[in-house]
Amino acid sequence: MKLQIPIPQAVLQGVRRMPDARVLVARLGTRATILQRTDVTTDDMHPGADELRLLEAIDGRRPLSDLVNTPPLTPGENARILYAFFALGLIVVRRPSGQIKVQVKVGTPTE
Repeated sequence: MKLQIPIPQAVLQGVRRMPDARVLVARLGTRATILQRTDVTTDDMHPGADELRLLEAIDGRRPLSDLVNTPPLTPGENARILYAFFALGLIVVRRPSGQIKVQVKVGTPTE
């Protein structure tokens, strides 16, 4: 028997069944990691309404810890779904933008 299921949907279904959500969320980063959405669409994934709300909550400003604790899904369910979004390229870890300012003290040369 051969199943005809889109890969994104298969990934989402598989990740929903992962036993340890902590392992998955650790792969995303730390509690302070900021995630942002990409231009990839969910056409072949068929997420539920609560999962879509979680995706919409990813605004490039909220830390991972807040997203994991976003109702109405449990933190474990959110962690799994966030990992699925990451694996499918719907979200990425936001890299700091702008330049880092470094101040260097320059002393007078001694002879």
